[in-house]
Amino acid sequence: KTREGRPIKMAGNPDSKISGSGLSPIDEASVLDLYDTDRLRGPVKDGNLTSWDTLDNDVKSQLEQIKSKGGSVRILSHTIMSPTLKKAAGEFLGQVAGGQHVTFYALSVSALAKAHEVAFGSRMIPSYHFDKATQIVAINCDFLGPWLNSEGFTHDYMLNRDPDKPMSRHLHFESGMSITGAKADMRFPVNPSQEAGLVLNLYNKLASELNKPRLRGVESFEVAGNGIELAAKELKNHQGNSLVVCGTNDVATQIVVAAINQMLGNYGKTINHDNKYHYFQGDDEAFESLVK
Repeated sequence: KTREGRPIKMAGNPDSKISGSGLSPIDEASVLDLYDTDRLRGPVKDGNLTSWDTLDNDVKSQLEQIKSKGGSVRILSHTIMSPTLKKAAGEFLGQVAGGQHVTFYALSVSALAKAHEVAFGSRMIPSYHFDKATQIVAINCDFLGPWLNSEGFTHDYMLNRDPDKPMSRHLHFESGMSITGAKADMRFPVNPSQEAGLVLNLYNKLASELNKPRLRGVESFEVAGNGIELAAKELKNHQGNSLVVCGTNDVATQIVVAAINQMLGNYGKTINHDNKYHYFQGDDEAFESLVK
């Protein structure tokens, strides 16, 4: 929405199959960037405004020096969705010895992508369908807040939260109160240090319920209110219609969560790894390597 040519309100695209016309608080606030008096209006070198020609010549000169010495160059960027921009970056790196493109995302979900690479052989973040889930178990995962596709998740989640219809059941484990935790049917407080033990014990209790092999060497752990045992029993009754999500950026934990969903038969139903997300391409390992 504009007023006298000035944008004053953002809105989601009603034709979007991802957001379902929703918009996150961050996107809503992005209109304020248009009125930021401190934003850059041109290139800056050493804290001073300069021209594009001056900057280009300086960068070209430094790149030539690096190339002549056998050095390497990296492009560090956020996720790039544009095929044209990706092609331009590739052509640029093709002219620079040892070039590599490193993608960084501040709210990293790199462990989730890595876990699916370990489990399925392809690095990816699958799509989650909360509208198809009759039983949800979330572990420190604010999926109605900043996690992945919160706009689409909110839309899908609310479809099954109509009291006039059969409602989904939602159990939530978290360390601090979140938007999502406040809407859960049952909420269980846990420390971040307890997440790994929680996930491992949930796997073993569910395996016992389904007569599957248990993981060995797992120290017994339970949260107040027997939350893990309750979650395992309820998940057993909703195989293929359940969803277990975890927001921690730890590869080992995410691998176990993927194994739980696999044991429940959720892949191909409430989780779709054929229709994956492309807009969280940050790679923690590549970024750490760049820093070193």
